[in-house]
Amino acid sequence: MRKVWKILLLIILILVALLGIFWGYLTYGLQETQNLILNAVDLSAIGDGTYHGKYVKGRFTCEVEVVVKDHAIVDVKLISFSRISVPTLYEELMARVKNTNALPVDTVSGATASSKAFLKAVENALKQ
Repeated sequence: MRKVWKILLLIILILVALLGIFWGYLTYGLQETQNLILNAVDLSAIGDGTYHGKYVKGRFTCEVEVVVKDHAIVDVKLISFSRISVPTLYEELMARVKNTNALPVDTVSGATASSKAFLKAVENALKQ
């Protein structure tokens, strides 16, 4: 009976350790990404072309290509993103950036960190 309790305790400890590691992965970079300051970009100073940008902080990783023509953002392509994020979030943000032709735009409610990671990647692309 003692052996059963030891095995059960070992299993519980392993599960707690795995949950701790998973929680650490989910929250690593969260605070920093939520507190990111997004800066305006002067599109009049940016020439035509395709610009590549990236933001990396834990699971809040986003890589984009931004196409600029006649000092306007005509397309934003999502190259890579965290698999935990919802792809429709990025579709909404891409539409906001293209429609307003400006940065920053409002983040998506309930997905502030993922939104800011995406927008920072766009900003980084345009600030090269």
